[in-house]
Amino acid sequence: MADHERTDAERIREIEKMQTEIERLRNRIWLLESEIAAPDDREPQPRSPRTPFNAEIEFIADFDILEAKGIDLSAGGVGFEVDGDLPFEMRFTAQGNDHHYRAHLIWAERLEEGGCRLGFKFVAPVTEPEF
Repeated sequence: MADHERTDAERIREIEKMQTEIERLRNRIWLLESEIAAPDDREPQPRSPRTPFNAEIEFIADFDILEAKGIDLSAGGVGFEVDGDLPFEMRFTAQGNDHHYRAHLIWAERLEEGGCRLGFKFVAPVTEPEF
């Protein structure tokens, strides 16, 4: 049927069907992006804006021996989970100012060219007991 032969009601129904399909696809995209961003079924959180940053950072891991639960094993490696967070202290100098933060490891990614990229979430500093 040619476009000029359709009634306004038919055009409106077609537009509504397209809008429904667009909304369904938007929801599907959001779900897929959420799975990529949060594969461990946590509710996805909006990302804070990123700013380029270049500094040498000193990481201090403040854990000794961790108990872990094995998840899977292959000839190439092992997957495991730990209860709780992996806490770190970090120090660096940026724009002439010294910074000291406490953070938890959130994600890790192996880079194709070697090495890895790590993501940390800043958390409140731990207060040391006074003796």
